[in-house]
Amino acid sequence: MLMVSEYLAKTGLFSKSATRVRVGNPHPELINADIAPGDMDILRVYSRWCDAIVFDDNEVTLIEAKIKPNLGPLEALQVYSRLFLADPHYKEHHHKKISKVFLYAIEDPVLTILAREMNIKPVLFEPSFLKEYKKILRPREGRASLTDLTGL
Repeated sequence: MLMVSEYLAKTGLFSKSATRVRVGNPHPELINADIAPGDMDILRVYSRWCDAIVFDDNEVTLIEAKIKPNLGPLEALQVYSRLFLADPHYKEHHHKKISKVFLYAIEDPVLTILAREMNIKPVLFEPSFLKEYKKILRPREGRASLTDLTGL
């Protein structure tokens, strides 16, 4: 979350954004007659959450961030965009264009290629703590898996 906050601050998006945003509706099994309408928001603790959402006049940007990405963040953005559009809490933004940003500190070229194919904007961002963080990693953990990109 520190990386996301630094990115939002450096890009000037901090004032238009929210971090760790719950998206989606509670599962029907969680809803029963004993729950008062005003308490429905409590059930959102079971919802998935997006690292950040930027709200602009004409666009909503969903951001998923990983220091060293593995498989998963691109799929998460696809899920979050569907949940966002189904969530009544954001109804006033449902008419806006939805864009997706995959924020990372250590690039995985395979995921970068896939992100572009999925219409997700890949953004390399080195947070202030990255050098210190890499010191605690084993050397191979400080880089992406070595994959031949010829067939991609």
